[in-house]
Amino acid sequence: MEFKNSNLTLSIPPLLSRRITVPLRADMHWLQVLQESALTVIKFAQKDDIVIFMWSYISFTREPIIHLFRGSVKHSDISFEPYYVEHPKSKNAIMLVSAPIVGESVTDIKYLIKVIKSRLDSKGVKLISHIYIHDISQSNRLYNDGTPIDWRKLKKIFEDTVKMDQVSLLLTGWEKVSSKKGVEWELKIRRALTEDVESGLLFKRLRSRNQVLAWSVLDEVIDLSFIGLDDKRIIEVIAKRSGAEVLPALLQKEIDELCVELNKSVKGRKLRKEISKYFADRQARIESLLAQMDDNHEIPRKKKEAEATLQDEYLIFRKTMWAFFEEIEKLRIGIGLKLKALYGFKCGSNEVRELLHGYSTS
Repeated sequence: MEFKNSNLTLSIPPLLSRRITVPLRADMHWLQVLQESALTVIKFAQKDDIVIFMWSYISFTREPIIHLFRGSVKHSDISFEPYYVEHPKSKNAIMLVSAPIVGESVTDIKYLIKVIKSRLDSKGVKLISHIYIHDISQSNRLYNDGTPIDWRKLKKIFEDTVKMDQVSLLLTGWEKVSSKKGVEWELKIRRALTEDVESGLLFKRLRSRNQVLAWSVLDEVIDLSFIGLDDKRIIEVIAKRSGAEVLPALLQKEIDELCVELNKSVKGRKLRKEISKYFADRQARIESLLAQMDDNHEIPRKKKEAEATLQDEYLIFRKTMWAFFEEIEKLRIGIGLKLKALYGFKCGSNEVRELLHGYSTS
């Protein structure tokens, strides 16, 4: 397969947050459009760039997300469409690439992803990462086992070129479903993609269409993509070995400090009571399930049901704790790093490094 780019003119606007365009002739075959759009990505990517590919079952799913970063857009389903956006804090340029829908073009897109990665690596691009966007409210876009439609095709495209520790699955649409239903579908997806998670796949949530939240999610994706799977595993081992003995004491210290701060205001004391009541109710429920799992006289099927229910309860518990933490932050009260990490609350790579430093110096 060859690229044909005769009579190809490329232009880039002088400012960031602009779409990089390539004029397309009306008589172009869709495959030529796809190839030349890949050339556009290669042409404009620069040394030390961060390049993020965004995928979804249909372009309509990712359009609102890209809109949060660079304004209103309408995407083609058959081409790579790159946009430079400016990070609101660092002012660094980031190239977002709206990827073509997969459809029946797996072989062609697979080849082009391989070529793009090879060329960008040779240019010295700092990071290439991929985000698959799934609307959690659209359960009809899941297979019966919970696998998102086109996920298997996307893995085929990534095969031998993109490792799972460079891929994130972003769950959107939370404002359109109840928290309980959303968590149920998330759990179903997680179970279906267990092997991919073990290989480094990162799950992220965008709880509402909010620009600040969207940048926060993108920052975490970038940070954790830089860490890589091997470092993530090292972090996990160090945390387990170094923190096994000191973690309970450190957590208790942070909890005590948090309670002191909450007790300083009426709203804080009310929130503390709500959290305490929630813990008591949840503890009784979890202890009941654990007892059922440990009961040697219980039939195996019931034990498995209890285990599955416990996993559901944990996800609901964690999401509820995030809600409590958000209320605490609204009171301008800080939450300890180790306490946040315990529940996975806003814990990116910088927080993880600080957490490990705390273990090593304790």
